[in-house]
Amino acid sequence: MDLLAEYSGSDDEELVVGVSSSATVNVAPAVNTAGLTVIKDEGRAIVLPITDTVQYIDPARKQVYYNPKYEDMYAPIAGPAHPYSKDGLSAGQRNHKLGHVEDAHLGSFNFDEQYNTFHNYGYAAEPSGAGVVGDVERLKQHGGCTVYDARAKRKRDLTKETSGADDAPKNDAKAPEGDQEE
Repeated sequence: MDLLAEYSGSDDEELVVGVSSSATVNVAPAVNTAGLTVIKDEGRAIVLPITDTVQYIDPARKQVYYNPKYEDMYAPIAGPAHPYSKDGLSAGQRNHKLGHVEDAHLGSFNFDEQYNTFHNYGYAAEPSGAGVVGDVERLKQHGGCTVYDARAKRKRDLTKETSGADDAPKNDAKAPEGDQEE
């Protein structure tokens, strides 16, 4: 409209038409964009709910710095499969012949203590420190002792028994030899 008002011939100089500018009206509806994300796919933008997006986790990573959903954490690994793997598990999904073994840093004494306790008593501390592995009834029966604790306790009991025999109450009565003076 503004262009039409400005366009005028030389004949119409006396006639001036007053055109008022109207207020702009926003006809787009209000959209709640919370929980939505935009994904570019082949040059076009697609709006998806955030719950439909997936963040793939690299199986070689040792730490994840966000809280992934269960479905994301245990989803199959994306990418090509190992061509020579018989069971479908590539080297990235496992680090041992029988599956995945998590690295744990233990001192040799602590490892030997739990190893021998498990083989002698049937229970041991869980490596993550969250509980017990093995027979809980035998754990209660032994009071949670390890193999080395039991040996130390047995040694203390033996020393108490042997020192208890030497510390027998002595007779305070004087011996007959003590009465004689020379």
